[in-house]
Amino acid sequence: YVTGFDNELMKKAPPTEYGEVTEEQLWDNLKYFLEKVIPVAEEAGVKLAMHPDDPPLSPLRGMGRIMRSVENYQRLVDLIPSPVNGICLCQGNFALMTDQLPDVIRHFHDKIHFVHFRDVRGTPEKFVETFHDDGQTDMYECMKAYRDIGFEGVLRPDHVPTMEGDDNDHPGYSSIGRLFAIGFPLAADSDTSPVRIPGVDAQLAQLRPTNTVLLDRLTREKCGPAGPGGQVEIRNHAARVVGHFGMGVGFL
Repeated sequence: YVTGFDNELMKKAPPTEYGEVTEEQLWDNLKYFLEKVIPVAEEAGVKLAMHPDDPPLSPLRGMGRIMRSVENYQRLVDLIPSPVNGICLCQGNFALMTDQLPDVIRHFHDKIHFVHFRDVRGTPEKFVETFHDDGQTDMYECMKAYRDIGFEGVLRPDHVPTMEGDDNDHPGYSSIGRLFAIGFPLAADSDTSPVRIPGVDAQLAQLRPTNTVLLDRLTREKCGPAGPGGQVEIRNHAARVVGHFGMGVGFL
C-alpha cells in the first residue's frame, strides 16, 4: 500500500468549519504568533521548525495555505529574524515545491532545524509517497548537501509504503518499510561512503547493534564504496544493514 494525494478528489469537498481563510490572514496570524513566541524560545534555547503544508497547494477546502513554496519559506525566516526561527525541511513536501532540492538545502543552511528524510513521486496536485530510493529526488545528493552545510539537527526517516506481511494501522509508518528507511541513510552515511554528516552520525550510532565492530566489518566486506550517484550501491548496502538488524530482506 502507498499513501498519496489526488486533488481531483478534493475539488468538490466542502469548506472546513472555519470557512474561508485567506493567505494574508494566515501571514498576519503567523507574524503575531512569532512575535510572542520567539522571545520566549530564544530565552529557553528552543528552536522552532515550521513544517510545510501537505500537500503544498492553496487554497484547499477554502483554507489558504502559506507554507507551500521555497519563496514563502524565505518570507517566513525573514518575517521575524532570529536564530531560533527555522524550518522543518520535509523532503517529501519540498520535492513538490522544487526540482533543485540539494540547492535549497544549501540555501537555507542553518535555518534547517529538523529534517524529514523521505521522498515522493508526482506533482502537488497528484502524488504518491515512495521508498527512499524510488522517488523523484536524488537522495544521495541531498545527503551530501546536509554534509556541506554541517547539519547537526535531527534527521528522521519518514513515510514509507506498507509492505506485505505488515499491518496498515498507521499508513506511512509500517515497521518493515521503516527498517529500510533507517537502513538507507545509515548506508549512505556509513564508513564505506564518502558522505559523513556529524549530527546524523551520532543519531545513527544509537541504531547500530551492540557489536558495532562486527557490523562495520560485515559492511566493509560485503559492500564497496558508494560513489557519486551511487543509489544502487546505497540500496544494496541498506538491504544488508537491515539484514544485520535481524529482519529478512527478501522483499528488496
